[in-house]
Amino acid sequence: PQHAGYSGFSINDIAQTDSISGQRTGISGFAGSLMETYQPDVVMLQIGTNDILSLYDLEHFGERLAPLVQCITEKLPENGLLFLATLPVMDANDTLYINPYYFDTEKMDAAVTLCNTQIRALAEKMQAEGKPVQLADINRLLTKADLYDGVHPSAEGYAKMGAFWYEKL
Repeated sequence: PQHAGYSGFSINDIAQTDSISGQRTGISGFAGSLMETYQPDVVMLQIGTNDILSLYDLEHFGERLAPLVQCITEKLPENGLLFLATLPVMDANDTLYINPYYFDTEKMDAAVTLCNTQIRALAEKMQAEGKPVQLADINRLLTKADLYDGVHPSAEGYAKMGAFWYEKL
C-alpha cells in the first residue's frame, strides 16, 4: 500500500548547456537517500525518456544508468527486487515535447532503440552478477497509438501499463 513515484527526472543532472530541452535534475543524486528513507522491497525503475528528450549522451546511456541501478540493488532488502524497465516508444510527429529540429521519426525511433539496447544489456549483466534485477519490457507493450502527446501514455496506454505492472508484481 505504500508507494512513491517521481516524474520529470533524468538519470544524472543535465546542465542547460548540455541539453536541447532545458536543465534536468538527475534522480541519481538522491536515489540512495530515497532508498534509505523509504526502504522499498520492490523498485520499478523506468528512466531515460528525459535523457532522450534532452539528447544527452545517449551513446553512454547504459554506463550512466549502471551506478543508479547498482545503488538501488545495494540498498534493497534480502528478498527485494528491481524491475528495470525499457522505455516506451515516442512519436516525433507530435512536437509538444519533442524538438523537431533534432528529431524526426527515424531519429527518435533510433534513440529509443539505442537506449533500450543498453537497458537490456545492463539488466542481463546485473542478472549474471546475481543482482536482484528483472527486465520489464514496457517497449514491447506500448505503441505510438498509446500516447496522447508523443511522449506520455493516454488513458488506454496507462491501462496497459497498469495491467503489465500488476502482473509483474
